[in-house]
Amino acid sequence: MISQALDYALRSMVYLASHPGNGFSGVREIAEQIEVSRTYLGKILNQLAKAGYLRSTTGPGGGFALAREPENITLYEIMTTIDAHENLADRCLLGLAACSDENPCPIHTTWKMCRNSLLTEMRRTTLADALKTSWPFFQKG
Repeated sequence: MISQALDYALRSMVYLASHPGNGFSGVREIAEQIEVSRTYLGKILNQLAKAGYLRSTTGPGGGFALAREPENITLYEIMTTIDAHENLADRCLLGLAACSDENPCPIHTTWKMCRNSLLTEMRRTTLADALKTSWPFFQKG
Protein backbone atom coordinates (compact mmCIF):
# COMPACT_ATOMS: atom_id res chain seq x y z
CA MET A 1 0.00 0.00 0.00
CA ILE A 2 2.94 2.36 0.54
CA SER A 3 5.71 2.69 -1.99
CA GLN A 4 9.17 1.28 -1.38
CA ALA A 5 10.51 4.85 -1.45
CA LEU A 6 8.15 5.89 1.34
CA ASP A 7 9.04 2.78 3.33
CA TYR A 8 12.75 3.66 3.08
CA ALA A 9 12.08 7.32 3.89
CA LEU A 10 10.04 6.55 6.99
CA ARG A 11 12.54 4.00 8.28
CA SER A 12 15.51 6.30 7.69
CA MET A 13 13.80 9.32 9.28
CA VAL A 14 12.87 7.27 12.36
CA TYR A 15 16.46 5.98 12.51
CA LEU A 16 17.89 9.50 12.34
CA ALA A 17 15.40 10.75 14.94
CA SER A 18 16.42 7.92 17.26
CA HIS A 19 20.10 8.99 17.12
CA PRO A 20 19.89 12.75 17.80
CA GLY A 21 23.30 13.34 19.36
CA ASN A 22 25.37 11.33 16.92
CA GLY A 23 25.94 14.10 14.38
CA PHE A 24 25.66 13.10 10.75
CA SER A 25 24.98 9.52 9.66
CA GLY A 26 26.29 8.32 6.31
CA VAL A 27 24.15 6.60 3.71
CA ARG A 28 26.07 3.36 4.22
CA GLU A 29 25.43 3.37 7.97
CA ILE A 30 21.72 4.16 7.58
CA ALA A 31 21.26 1.58 4.82
CA GLU A 32 22.95 -1.11 6.90
CA GLN A 33 20.96 -0.26 10.02
CA ILE A 34 17.59 -0.26 8.29
CA GLU A 35 18.57 -3.06 5.87
CA VAL A 36 17.85 -1.36 2.54
CA SER A 37 19.63 -0.65 -0.75
CA ARG A 38 22.29 2.04 -0.27
CA THR A 39 22.00 3.40 -3.81
CA TYR A 40 18.25 3.86 -3.70
CA LEU A 41 18.35 5.23 -0.15
CA GLY A 42 20.83 7.92 -1.17
CA LYS A 43 18.36 9.28 -3.71
CA ILE A 44 15.57 9.33 -1.15
CA LEU A 45 17.70 11.06 1.48
CA ASN A 46 18.74 13.71 -1.04
CA GLN A 47 15.07 14.30 -1.86
CA LEU A 48 14.32 14.77 1.86
CA ALA A 49 17.28 17.13 2.19
CA LYS A 50 16.12 19.24 -0.77
CA ALA A 51 12.69 19.48 0.88
CA GLY A 52 14.28 20.77 4.10
CA TYR A 53 13.74 17.78 6.39
CA LEU A 54 17.39 16.75 6.46
CA ARG A 55 20.73 18.54 6.57
CA SER A 56 23.53 17.02 4.55
CA THR A 57 27.26 17.45 4.37
CA THR A 58 30.01 15.77 2.38
CA GLY A 59 33.48 14.64 3.32
CA PRO A 60 34.78 12.80 6.38
CA GLY A 61 32.09 12.63 9.03
CA GLY A 62 29.51 13.72 6.48
CA GLY A 63 26.10 12.34 5.86
CA PHE A 64 22.59 13.26 6.90
CA ALA A 65 20.93 14.57 10.05
CA LEU A 66 17.47 15.90 10.83
CA ALA A 67 17.07 19.57 9.93
CA ARG A 68 14.07 19.98 12.24
CA GLU A 69 13.11 18.56 15.60
CA PRO A 70 11.23 15.22 15.42
CA GLU A 71 8.23 16.92 17.07
CA ASN A 72 7.98 19.21 14.04
CA ILE A 73 7.95 16.59 11.27
CA THR A 74 4.78 14.62 10.57
CA LEU A 75 4.59 11.31 8.75
CA TYR A 76 2.22 13.00 6.33
CA GLU A 77 4.88 15.55 5.38
CA ILE A 78 7.32 12.76 4.63
CA MET A 79 4.68 10.88 2.65
CA THR A 80 3.76 13.85 0.49
CA THR A 81 7.41 14.71 -0.12
CA ILE A 82 8.29 11.22 -1.30
CA ASP A 83 5.06 10.20 -3.00
CA ALA A 84 3.78 13.59 -4.15
CA HIS A 85 2.90 12.11 -7.54
CA GLU A 86 0.61 9.55 -5.88
CA ASN A 87 -2.32 11.40 -4.41
CA LEU A 88 -3.59 8.85 -1.93
CA ALA A 89 -6.72 10.90 -1.30
CA ASP A 90 -7.89 10.36 -4.89
CA ARG A 91 -6.49 6.91 -5.57
CA CYS A 92 -8.65 3.84 -6.09
CA LEU A 93 -7.30 0.82 -4.22
CA LEU A 94 -8.11 -1.37 -7.24
CA GLY A 95 -6.33 1.07 -9.55
CA LEU A 96 -9.42 2.06 -11.50
CA ALA A 97 -9.23 5.49 -13.15
CA ALA A 98 -12.99 6.04 -13.11
CA CYS A 99 -13.61 5.21 -9.43
CA SER A 100 -15.45 7.97 -7.54
CA ASP A 101 -18.39 8.54 -5.22
CA GLU A 102 -20.60 8.75 -8.31
CA ASN A 103 -19.03 5.70 -9.97
CA PRO A 104 -17.68 3.52 -7.11
CA CYS A 105 -15.66 0.34 -7.44
CA PRO A 106 -16.77 -2.65 -5.29
CA ILE A 107 -14.61 -1.59 -2.32
CA HIS A 108 -14.81 2.19 -2.74
CA THR A 109 -16.73 2.94 0.48
CA THR A 110 -14.52 0.74 2.65
CA TRP A 111 -11.30 2.09 1.11
CA LYS A 112 -12.51 5.70 1.45
CA MET A 113 -13.06 5.25 5.22
CA CYS A 114 -9.70 3.50 5.68
CA ARG A 115 -7.87 6.04 3.51
CA ASN A 116 -9.35 9.00 5.38
CA SER A 117 -8.43 7.45 8.72
CA LEU A 118 -4.88 6.74 7.50
CA LEU A 119 -4.40 10.28 6.21
CA THR A 120 -5.73 11.74 9.48
CA GLU A 121 -3.31 9.67 11.54
CA MET A 122 -0.37 10.46 9.23
CA ARG A 123 -1.12 14.19 9.65
CA ARG A 124 -1.34 13.79 13.42
CA THR A 125 1.69 11.55 14.00
CA THR A 126 5.16 13.09 14.28
CA LEU A 127 8.54 11.40 14.21
CA ALA A 128 8.68 12.01 17.97
CA ASP A 129 5.40 10.11 18.36
CA ALA A 130 6.80 7.24 16.30
CA LEU A 131 9.81 7.02 18.64
CA LYS A 132 7.53 6.42 21.63
CA THR A 133 6.90 2.88 20.43
CA SER A 134 9.57 0.45 21.52
CA TRP A 135 11.21 -1.13 18.52
CA PRO A 136 14.48 -2.95 19.25
CA PHE A 137 15.72 -2.18 15.74
CA PHE A 138 16.04 1.51 16.65
CA GLN A 139 17.12 1.41 20.28
CA LYS A 140 18.86 4.61 21.30
CA GLY A 141 22.46 4.16 22.16
